[in-house]
Formats: sequence, structure tokens, C-alpha cells
Amino acid sequence: MKKRALSLIIILMIPVCSSAWQKGVLISPLRIVFGPKQRFASVKIINPSKTKTTYRIELVSMDININGSQRQSKRPDFYSKQALKMIKFSPKKITLNANGIQTIRLMKRITSDLASGEYRTHLKITPLPPRNAKKEIDSNKKGANINLNFLISSTIPVIIRNGSTFTSVNIESAKLRAKTLWITMNRKGTKSALFDIIVKSNGTIIGRRDRVAFYRPNEKLILPVKIKDLKTKKNLIIRLEHNGEKENFIYDIKKITL
Repeated sequence: MKKRALSLIIILMIPVCSSAWQKGVLISPLRIVFGPKQRFASVKIINPSKTKTTYRIELVSMDININGSQRQSKRPDFYSKQALKMIKFSPKKITLNANGIQTIRLMKRITSDLASGEYRTHLKITPLPPRNAKKEIDSNKKGANINLNFLISSTIPVIIRNGSTFTSVNIESAKLRAKTLWITMNRKGTKSALFDIIVKSNGTIIGRRDRVAFYRPNEKLILPVKIKDLKTKKNLIIRLEHNGEKENFIYDIKKITL
């Protein structure tokens, strides 16, 4: 028992130094949509950190689940594979000083026989660790220091629409749990939808969620919306409104009683 206590004291007395750096990126715009006649687009990459940072840029396919969460796809569908082939971009690797800005240029190449519809890929920007990061980790192995590196990749959708496309989103149901309204929505059509969810009671907005992306081929989406001031308000109106993409988008309005 004494030996165990002594060992514990020795462990607690070891000096531990935790040095962590976190690198991110700012992107504008957050979404690229190529219309049938559009061939070129651009994205600005901004380094928000206080140090020079190198970024790797690539195209990837992303899967989106029923709750809107995204993860890189291991088995892209046909439309994602086609989108990867149609988009060319440059540069693929950049180094920016603190607060530096770089423009990434994208070009769409399609064939004349491309079927109508929506094709989607994602532009992924990943900050790379500094060259001395590995040396720091190796040196820490010799002592008792801990070094934590956080690499945060960011992705934005790159959407190609060819021919005539349309979409509609309707509200299937809404359930209140605590102060959160869980809304189930259905999508139909040949393209994704970008819209806002607005919840009103007696003409007052008591909850909203902006820039909701409902991507094809998904047909169901369940999202939470935080609600306030529900003490005396029981009749709610949920409204879906387009967010800058009103063409061929049919939104929905639903009245519910709590």
C-alpha cells in the first residue's frame, strides 16, 4: 500500500507542460453554385491566425445524414463522382501570412451530353502543421511534456446545376422537447434547397435557424430550433423561406398547437 502511495506521489510531482496551437481558416463565400451557363467562380481563403500557415486544398465527396451532419464519403454516388471530374481549381497548396488572403479560382468543364440535374462536390481546406511540429513531439517523448495539435479542416459545397432543376420542402411534423422544437422535413425534386426556418407565435418570432442546407439525394431532414418565451404561447406557425435561392423552390408553412 505504501509503495502504491509513493508511486502516486511521484507521478503527481512530474511537471507537465501542455502547449497547444489551433489553426483554422475563414472562407468566403460559404457556398459555390454553378448555374447552367456559369463556367468560373472564386473563393477567398483567409488566415485568421497570428502565424504563417500553409493550407492544402482538395475536392472531396461528403455524405450528409438525416440530422445534417457531414463526413467524408468512402463510397461517393454517381453525381458526386461526376462533380469531381467537372471541377478544376488552382492553386492546390498555399502559404499565407497572418491575416493573409488568397483567391482560389474554380472552373467548370462539362460535356454537351451531361444529363440535367444537380452534381455536388466539396472544396476542403486543411491547415498543415509547421515543419517543427514533429520535432516538438519527438523531443516531448524524451521528457514528460504533452504537445497537442489541432488541425481543423473546413469544407464548402461546390454545386453544379445543369438543365432545368427544381425542389420543394415540406414540414412533416414538429415536436417540442424542453425549449427545443424538433422539425422533420421532407424534400422532393432534382436539386438541393437552402432556406431559413422561422417560428412565430402571435406574430412574434420566437425561434429561427438560418441557412439550412437540405442536400439531394436526401429526402428527410430532422433539425432542432431553439424556442423562447413559451409560457403563454401555444399556437405556433413554422415557415420555411428561401435564402437567396428562390428560383424553382417551393417552401412550406405549417401551423401547430402545443
